[in-house]
Amino acid sequence: MIVLRVALLPLLLALACVTAFPRQAHAAPLDYDITAGHFYSQANGEAGAGGSGFSVTDKDGIAFWSEFQRLGGVAVLGYPISHRFIWKGTVVQAFQKVVMQWQPATASVSFVNIFDELRDAGKDEWLKVVCSTPKQVWLENESSLGWSEVARQRQAFLDVNPKIKAAYFAVADPVMMFGLPASRVEDMGNAFVVRLQRAVIQQWKVNTPWAKAGEVTIANGGDIGKQSGILPADALQPSGPDGAVAVPQAIAPASGARTVVIDPGHGDKEIGASYRFADGVVLLEKDINLKIAQRVATLLRGAGYRVVLTRDADVAVNRTGADLNGDGKVTADDDLQARIDIANKEKANVLVSVHNNGHPSPDQHGTEVYYNDKRPFASKNLRLAQILQRSLVSSLASAGYNTLDRGIRTDASIKQGESFYILGPQGKRIARSSEMPAALGESLFVSNPTDAAQLRSDTMIQAIARGYAVGISQFLSTDS
Repeated sequence: MIVLRVALLPLLLALACVTAFPRQAHAAPLDYDITAGHFYSQANGEAGAGGSGFSVTDKDGIAFWSEFQRLGGVAVLGYPISHRFIWKGTVVQAFQKVVMQWQPATASVSFVNIFDELRDAGKDEWLKVVCSTPKQVWLENESSLGWSEVARQRQAFLDVNPKIKAAYFAVADPVMMFGLPASRVEDMGNAFVVRLQRAVIQQWKVNTPWAKAGEVTIANGGDIGKQSGILPADALQPSGPDGAVAVPQAIAPASGARTVVIDPGHGDKEIGASYRFADGVVLLEKDINLKIAQRVATLLRGAGYRVVLTRDADVAVNRTGADLNGDGKVTADDDLQARIDIANKEKANVLVSVHNNGHPSPDQHGTEVYYNDKRPFASKNLRLAQILQRSLVSSLASAGYNTLDRGIRTDASIKQGESFYILGPQGKRIARSSEMPAALGESLFVSNPTDAAQLRSDTMIQAIARGYAVGISQFLSTDS
């Protein structure tokens, strides 16, 4: 972790739990007709890039495409975020706002009560922490009440908040679209929130990037189901219209003698960012950085690169405790100088420092890469950062996690003009600067509950490592 930006207000609801719309910045069509249906690439995790996505069809007598159109299409249901799959014995397909379930008896679809499924999967605490969603409540003697009475009493939960009630009844068939209210309207800190069986409605108490104070938003049930991890990963993997899943990008083989220095950020007493889960497990950035870096090294060595790690254990890199930058004292700067000295000694072709981010506000999340634009090889730094950012975002998406693409930034942009030690030019603070193109990656936010959950997953750690390895190899294969 390098970045600590001051938030104007901590927002307890992650952006991923708020209605979002894909970016559209491609000349090629993002969706088009196919046999017996339509193909959409908008929700493929790369804003439509690469041409992969999900088909909605009427194949095999299951009329998802016809029903999708009848029920309002993208405007009402959102884009598809999965292929068809079997869920508890029935054929289903996930969209941003709903999960459609085929009903053979009526040759029509219903919507899965995704928030009931999340409850049954033990995700209530996750919903509370990540999406500021209340837990389900029960009516007195509910099992003995008729359906119409249950509906009347549960819909009465909304009477305390006219705006939320109006949003619920604004659709033609609220029970079909949203199900019944599963909780009362609760004050969740930054918003008044009600949990429905198939969505969440929020009235914001504060201004946010996506809504003004007083406005009402509806969180997408399908997206939250995907984010929670209860939907099968293979069904969430985008493919071409023929159903072929895109093969992960290959690591370009080394051409000639190429040395890569990978720097796992922090170590020993410098732990970086941290996060404590509800089960008591504590995630330390220094450990994640090392695990990722070791896997990057394995992948690159397998492709013929010579790889040196600045540390291969939970230790300080300046192991002797020497004053390496000559300022008369031994500080964290000397440990950073030791990392640069290793890269220079090994005559590395590229230096990549592996970090994960942290922030006082748990809302901050996503992926970003930093570079220095004041070096003689600044253009190469820029290109390295661009390639790494694109590769990390793509690799995470391929593994089923649509990280927020925060883009690339110069290191001086967040430190009042001061460069990161590992990237910057020689100066008053930096005794010896790196002599090769370099970048610093912030894979995900340890301090964000959703990002942190991904960093606990071996699949996502491998995806991040592969993103680094692919990006580094692409940079070196085109570097002259």
